[in-house]
Amino acid sequence: MNRRRLDFEALRDTILAIGGDLDLTMGGRPVKLDAEPYSLRRTIYGFVDRKNLPNMFQAFDFANPDLTTGRRESTVVPQQRCS
Repeated sequence: MNRRRLDFEALRDTILAIGGDLDLTMGGRPVKLDAEPYSLRRTIYGFVDRKNLPNMFQAFDFANPDLTTGRRESTVVPQQRCS
């Protein structure tokens, strides 16, 4: 399969899984992903503050939470360069 860039959610979950720290508990309340102590929950359970998106989300082409998007825009991000 061709290499592809991971979106923010998959990248964060992969890093936690590799470290053996990913919490796979299903359901529950949303958690703040950018507040210490950092949550180990899957990123899909992250709280999204529509007015104050963290810069970390924007750096990885996080979808605009105010719009319906069928596909995310893709930009060249040095942290995820495919060579």
